Amino acid sequence: MKFEEAIDYLKSMIPMKKEEFNKLSAHLKYRAFTIAKVSSEDLINKVKQIYTKALEEGKTKAESLQEVHKILPNLTANHLSTHYNNNVMIAYNAGRIRHFKESSAVQYLMYNAILDGHTTNLCRKLHGTVKPKDDPFWDKFYPPNHHNCYSEDTEVLTLEGWKSFKEVKGNEIFASINPDTHEIEYVPACRKIAYPYKGKMIHLKAPNFDLLVTPDHNMAYISSWKYKYRKKKGKIPKIELREARTLADSDVIPRTGNWKGIEKETIQIGNLEFDTYYFMKFMGWYLSEGSITKKSKNHWQIKISQEKDEYIPEILDTCNSLFKNLFNIHKWTGGIFITGSDKSFYEYLKKLGKSYEKYIPAELKQLSPKYLRALLDTYIKGDGTTYNTQKINSKKGNKWEANFSDYKIYFTSSKKLADDISELILKCGKLPSIKLPSGGEEVKFKNGIYKIKHPVWIIAELNSKNFHIRKRDRNKAKTGQKRNYFEIDYEGYVYCVELEKNHILYVRRNGKCCWSGNCRSVVYPVHKNQLGKKISYIEADEETGKLRRKEIKIKPSKLNPKTILKDKILSQEFQFRGNPEKAIYEIPDSLIDRAIKYGIIEDLIKTAKNYFCKIKLSTEGECEKNIRKIFVKSKESFEDFIQEVLSLNFKPKGRLKPIGWLSKDLRELIKQKGLNPKTPLIVINDKRIIHSIRDVKAIRGSSLSVKEIKNLPDILENPEAVIFDKIHQNIIYVSSSLEDPKKNKIIVEINYKLKKLKKLIKQEPEFKDILEIYEELENIDSINLIKTLGKVEKRQIIKHINANEYEIIRGKIH
Repeated sequence: MKFEEAIDYLKSMIPMKKEEFNKLSAHLKYRAFTIAKVSSEDLINKVKQIYTKALEEGKTKAESLQEVHKILPNLTANHLSTHYNNNVMIAYNAGRIRHFKESSAVQYLMYNAILDGHTTNLCRKLHGTVKPKDDPFWDKFYPPNHHNCYSEDTEVLTLEGWKSFKEVKGNEIFASINPDTHEIEYVPACRKIAYPYKGKMIHLKAPNFDLLVTPDHNMAYISSWKYKYRKKKGKIPKIELREARTLADSDVIPRTGNWKGIEKETIQIGNLEFDTYYFMKFMGWYLSEGSITKKSKNHWQIKISQEKDEYIPEILDTCNSLFKNLFNIHKWTGGIFITGSDKSFYEYLKKLGKSYEKYIPAELKQLSPKYLRALLDTYIKGDGTTYNTQKINSKKGNKWEANFSDYKIYFTSSKKLADDISELILKCGKLPSIKLPSGGEEVKFKNGIYKIKHPVWIIAELNSKNFHIRKRDRNKAKTGQKRNYFEIDYEGYVYCVELEKNHILYVRRNGKCCWSGNCRSVVYPVHKNQLGKKISYIEADEETGKLRRKEIKIKPSKLNPKTILKDKILSQEFQFRGNPEKAIYEIPDSLIDRAIKYGIIEDLIKTAKNYFCKIKLSTEGECEKNIRKIFVKSKESFEDFIQEVLSLNFKPKGRLKPIGWLSKDLRELIKQKGLNPKTPLIVINDKRIIHSIRDVKAIRGSSLSVKEIKNLPDILENPEAVIFDKIHQNIIYVSSSLEDPKKNKIIVEINYKLKKLKKLIKQEPEFKDILEIYEELENIDSINLIKTLGKVEKRQIIKHINANEYEIIRGKIH
């Protein structure tokens, strides 16, 4: 690619504010130049000019960012570095495409997919497609078609250790896994991908799992039936790839692997040679409890602190096996100290730094598991603990019984060492999980209370090898299996790299690790003289995995973009719903929306019939709109209902009245808290209304006025705040009182079991219209009911929030 084309493209990018950028469609965003947290268009344009000048004059990234920092001093170095990398990358990629289109030597472009067991149906179908370079086909299908990207706070494991995707340059060697043997190996990358993204993301979230990816991300997975069958037969299940949006309930995501490593009997440091096994045991003690100081020009001293007398013989045995006849070994009341004069050994340990700087040298991390295990086993004795279920249960007696497997915990104040320990845990066949508590807290020791300067990283070594997808709550009362698959909104940069083989990375988000897929597919330029000729490419057999050379004839393709999109949409698996015996499948609204967009809704309906599927042509947004109209009409009848309830001659009969609904975004927030509303409707019955104005409440000043009760539909539609009650698992609507400084507090119980619910619904004519929109109401056995309502002091609500009993999930308390 000519360098000038990247410069020209950067010049053509239009500076604009972030809010304007967000309104652009995806393909236009690549023509825009913006900076998050910068509202001045003039400053944005100045940064663009600095980048352009840097490409023209061959300036380094550091020189460019130094200039940018002068005009944007409030932005962090990481923020500016990420912005520079992404915009220059976009310019280069766009320049490459432009070079193809402007070059007279290039007449056609050919789509080339990597064909193996991980290739998606779309890329397999596009492979070998040859189209004129100006064909509109390339506007839709220029790769990557599966961005397969991760959120900007995701990290990836490389030969250099863990790196944030923001820091990745693309020339690193990445940890990968052989999908057939599950062996861990290191693989170079072909390219790095980074681009701004605004839209839906798939969030896999559980207490010990966290991954946020684009919906078309290639997830590394094992289907549930293959996993069970292979496990039963004692065979290794093959890891495959599929889009995150099509993951099925109970699919398995692998989290560990098999590491062979290097078998090395001795370690060479300068002129000294040490037994590898004992050296790794010593390193475990040194990294957890050791330090080295220089006593004179040619003499140094190593201290291994240890208060537990039971470990002193083991440390002595390790040191004698290593240093006998080399260094002097002494026992003291606080542990062991070693003195010597070898300069190379001193420098080897000195470079590891102080406690909060320590790390495991890269060459040691490449050793086989038996050596890595030796280091971990001694490290945990110095700075860690083991949670033994049998021991815990014997101590607790009959009062409480631990229901978890044994697991180990390591502690360190060094972020680098925490990363290294987690890498060793993975290579020993276990699952690492990292947690960082807040630093600066006071900790009580035997000799007093001290304030910790550096935060302590907690690294857990867990026995779990896989993560099971749960797209809905399953027998929550019996098994506690909660939903862990969510769809959320996201705005920011997304990242990925493409590997040369395997196409699986080891990634981490918020300390939680797993194997996951990467991007693939490229476009090659084709000269007109090449038309009619054959070219060769490599394909992997899906059954055996063996590589074989194949040929393809270069000729213009007649693929229709609409046909490809149709195949892509219709090939997606439908989400399973309802009774398995009836085999009814429900097509998600997102699939319906895309079918409408590309004009293939009739094809989708036909496919639905073939699969015995249920399809709802009214999207959730339309349902929201229709139900809103119903409630607007029902306000007058609700006021009449109130008057009837409050009349002197009226006696409560348990009648229900629709009063509000849970919007789509609020339902998602509630689901994240472990509640899954069976219906969006909120209802109230006559008994609750009588209860809200009873004499006892009036005396306490907590009763609502008739005016405020009549205003309930408006309060539910536009509350001041919505709160999740963690203790009682309820939703609380809060609004300011119309008559005094207090707050109106309305408690809604989700999925309230109401006797004779169906009969009560049928008694109210207003439910008829709502039933037509939400058909599932015909079969529900519970509903969202206003449990109680009244007034409360603002300070009482704040008190519960501060006590972590309440959590505001929408709005704020004024």
